[in-house]
Amino acid sequence: MLVIAFVAFKMTRMTFKKLRKGMVARADKNKDVDTGEATKRINTLVNILQAITKVVLWAVFLMIILQKFGLDIGPIIASAGIIGLAIGFGAQELVRDFIRDSSLSLKTRYAPAMLPSSTAPADSWKRSSSARLRCVIFPE
Repeated sequence: MLVIAFVAFKMTRMTFKKLRKGMVARADKNKDVDTGEATKRINTLVNILQAITKVVLWAVFLMIILQKFGLDIGPIIASAGIIGLAIGFGAQELVRDFIRDSSLSLKTRYAPAMLPSSTAPADSWKRSSSARLRCVIFPE
């Protein structure tokens, strides 16, 4: 079982490394994209996907190990489903903002002048959707 877990983690690491290299190479080919900024965005999103994959793999392997020791994992899986549903409803807006910001990060380049200054009103940048409506983005 440990060998299978080791192989699965090694394969996911190699897969995400290939994905990262492919996406950076694709960004290098595009003349309109700043490669440094694109690499930062790609690394951030790939790291998030890699962390989510690791958590899922650890949970699956933990359930398999618990089942091998003779524990009934049915109630654990049912409890995890109910807790996941409750967290999903509670964090619905947070997930929506995360997905919107991730897609915005892939599509848009912000110039350094776009960042809010310390003298800006506190409510001027509450959410990314309000920032997109209030700002004009000039290409660099």
